[in-house]
Amino acid sequence: MQITNNQLVESWHPYSYYIANRTYMKKYAKATWNGSGFEGNGTIDLQSQTLVNALYTFNSRFNTVNGTNSEELLAAAHASDFTMKLSFILTEAGYMPQELITTCYINFDKGELTSSTLDLIANVAGITPDLFNEYVKEANEFCPITRILNLKILIRAKLLTVVNVSSEINEFNLKQANYD
Repeated sequence: MQITNNQLVESWHPYSYYIANRTYMKKYAKATWNGSGFEGNGTIDLQSQTLVNALYTFNSRFNTVNGTNSEELLAAAHASDFTMKLSFILTEAGYMPQELITTCYINFDKGELTSSTLDLIANVAGITPDLFNEYVKEANEFCPITRILNLKILIRAKLLTVVNVSSEINEFNLKQANYD
């Protein structure tokens, strides 16, 4: 499947039709901050209300104090968007993912975001490791969050497949790939 920049695949699948015909979406998050950078605190609210008055502080960002932070929210956005994109690509290709689990690590060094690492564990029946790796690369290339990140991207993927009726599981550790 070849997809060019900003082009959506048209196919029989209802998800493709839905996405191709949805031309505009606008979502928001609201951050409120009170006080100084070191001693103050803030809250984050999401339009969906899945986060309401979520606390963030200097210490929740740079130490292990309760509360969220920008890097954690960016990691959540990158992991969820990449995983959903991969699910669409696999489904379009005829491979129904049973489960995709992606953990994202955003690296922050000396005042800058430096990289995003996606650790993926996938349970997809009937797919070869080489073909799966190609779909992972495609998902990374066309993931909207990946596209806006000006970061080094590392993906470590593990494909689990059921090989017989006794549910024996084989693990294929796919080649780590750096995507810039």
